[in-house]
Amino acid sequence: MRAKRIFGILVAVLLAVLPIVTPLTVSAARSDRPLYGIPQEIEQKMNAEAYLLVSLGTDADDDVLLFGKNWSDTALRSPAALVRLMVGVCAMEMIEEQGLSLDTDTGTYHSGCFDLIAGTGISVLELPVGATLTLKDLLTATMMQTAGDAAVTLAVTLAGSNAAFVARMNKTAERLGCTATSFSNVTGLEGGAQYTNCIDLYRIMRQAMEYPELKTMMGTVEYTVRWQGGKSMTIVNTNELIRPTTLNYCAECVAGRTGYTSESGRCVVSVAQNNGYEYMAVVLGCPDKNAQGVGGLQYDDSRALYKWAWEHLSYTTLVAKGEVIDRMPVGLAAETDSVTLVAADNVAIVLPAGFDHKTVIREVTRVDGVDAPIERGKVYGKLTLKINLDQVIGEVDLVASEGVQRSALLYAWRQVTDFLATPWFYIAIGVVLLLLFGYIVLNLYYNRKRRKNNQRRVRQYK
Repeated sequence: MRAKRIFGILVAVLLAVLPIVTPLTVSAARSDRPLYGIPQEIEQKMNAEAYLLVSLGTDADDDVLLFGKNWSDTALRSPAALVRLMVGVCAMEMIEEQGLSLDTDTGTYHSGCFDLIAGTGISVLELPVGATLTLKDLLTATMMQTAGDAAVTLAVTLAGSNAAFVARMNKTAERLGCTATSFSNVTGLEGGAQYTNCIDLYRIMRQAMEYPELKTMMGTVEYTVRWQGGKSMTIVNTNELIRPTTLNYCAECVAGRTGYTSESGRCVVSVAQNNGYEYMAVVLGCPDKNAQGVGGLQYDDSRALYKWAWEHLSYTTLVAKGEVIDRMPVGLAAETDSVTLVAADNVAIVLPAGFDHKTVIREVTRVDGVDAPIERGKVYGKLTLKINLDQVIGEVDLVASEGVQRSALLYAWRQVTDFLATPWFYIAIGVVLLLLFGYIVLNLYYNRKRRKNNQRRVRQYK
């Protein structure tokens, strides 16, 4: 009886600690290098030393880096006034953190701000020392023009000092994944550790576009800046892509920022929309003029990239929602031994005309040995789409197309077989054998003792 009781206890403990199998979770991944080579017709037209074309999705994880030249971490460039993209991002972050209002809170251009730009030759609004402007006016001027006096006033107002604001810019760049970017000032002047590249500028501009206020400022053609005392000044956006009165106008362009120094060349980062498609073009290092003496080459390059995108790229569905992708083996089910896994959603991506869909590599990741019950619609795997062997162009969860019930009989038998395959089974057998051996020894001992007692009684009786 005691051996049976011990065996029962061991079985109960074993069943209580049996592991539960859970579905695999696969993290999303996004390619950080262009998917395609530079089209020949684009390569022949471009004037820029570095450029990048990006298809923008609903969020950054859906963006696709299409093609580019000298876009990587090994092709560092001077950002010039493109530093204002990061100034705008940090300013909006700090305004929100400090609970400030663009329309009512102000900053003052004082002598400390003047000292930061005095003698540099940077373009300014010519604010008088002591001029007080709203944060909106300071930020708008900073995003639309060079306006060095507005930029340093904004930085000092929000961070307490120019150095503290620059430190915030570098910290934010690191947070955004900008691995080849460093800032040393808010104006864009050369000098110090100030450099970046195409892909980092894409990351910064992408973050800037998350703020509707910045997007509006970068898309504004004219704006009137006012400071206390009644004085005002109307400024014009330096980005000619959004100015209808210029020869460089691009009707699809909705926002952008320009930059120029003798070291950086002519630069512009812009975003354009057309028929539901949205692209970003980063163009760096254009000369002032071409061989024919014509300028505005940074705008020509931007329009050429957009025009090619409108004419050659289209969204193509590579995987349809509900499409059967795989079958997953299922244990402990009486009616089936597998379940169909289907795509949880559509996977669409911009592809050039004539792209061979057969070159897309499909990789399925799922858990083997999943047991019933299976819940319909629950994620049990992931499909990853790749080209060029290792470049991820899309991912989608794989879900069960139907529910599967667990067989009580098979589940009970599994518990038994699992227990039999564990060391506890052999321990239990050993305990039983030990108890049985002890029982036999005791029986032999008591039987022998009883025979002796019986023999003693017989002799006494005689």
